[in-house]
Amino acid sequence: MALVTCFRFVSGCVDGSLRVYRIVPDDEEIMYLAQIGDIAGVQRLFACGHASPFTVNSSWGVPLLNYAVQGKHSKLCRLLLDQGADPYEVNKSGVSALDRAWDMILNKAAPTEDEYSLQSVFGLWHDSEWFEDQQFPRLHKIVLDLSGQGTSRQLRSYLECSAADIDIQDAKGRTTLAWAAARGDEQAVRTLLNYRANVNLPCTTGNTPLLRAARSKSIACTELILDAGATVNWQSAQGFTALHYAVYYQDDPDVVKLLVQSGAELDLQDSYGWSPLACAAEKDRPESLAVLLANGGDIEVPDKENWTPLLRARLGPQNASSKESGLLGGICSR
Repeated sequence: MALVTCFRFVSGCVDGSLRVYRIVPDDEEIMYLAQIGDIAGVQRLFACGHASPFTVNSSWGVPLLNYAVQGKHSKLCRLLLDQGADPYEVNKSGVSALDRAWDMILNKAAPTEDEYSLQSVFGLWHDSEWFEDQQFPRLHKIVLDLSGQGTSRQLRSYLECSAADIDIQDAKGRTTLAWAAARGDEQAVRTLLNYRANVNLPCTTGNTPLLRAARSKSIACTELILDAGATVNWQSAQGFTALHYAVYYQDDPDVVKLLVQSGAELDLQDSYGWSPLACAAEKDRPESLAVLLANGGDIEVPDKENWTPLLRARLGPQNASSKESGLLGGICSR
């Protein structure tokens, strides 16, 4: 474990609070407990001094609060916030817990009950400071359906008048197509592509519409964007590809097959040396992993910490469920 002491600057002055960040390995127990939303476990580690609300992992720089948001664990989010966790603290990709929570709401990635819980915990309202900071153009607001009147007719009407700003970007570089892809909105994606929206325009984190489609769990949007000429092996600022995202956020072998058939490189590593196979092993994605193995994925490619996909399946935090699902057996049979 490493400790990093940070001063915070507010309005040009040093904040009176002194914050000590605990940097721990990815496989530290606290990281796993945050991912699964184990409040009692988190409180136990806090009480004995083995973790704090300011714990981040070593490879990604991800705070506990980000993991709690990603898992839709609103009660754990509340606990961490009450103990001083900073919703604006960013990981190495420049993404904060607040960013992640808003993305889940705007991308329709959370069930209604979870959406309301996250909105309540973080104050996710359209008149909030964060929302204003995004500088959403009119076209974005249509696709995000902020009026609640549906997007299809409004989008067509807008583009029929003028498509000059079809590739306009918000404050973080996200295009309208990127948002439509992230939301899995097939009709909006199809309409935007008909008006020649740029399929390879990245945002500030280096994510293109294809990468956002791969995370959305919409094979239709992914296929449409690929057919429009998207670069299948495009890597984000942290080296993630659409195939990394596809296996990390879901276990849909059809999406994986589509990407592989479109030329996705099986062993392309991100900035930390993770291959898509490593993501599948870490997140317990047996069906996706079977496709990667069948197409020649390498189980012995080490990451920067010398972990291979095989080791992740055997020793990672998900190993118990991996054995039950046959994931470990599938890897070991190679």
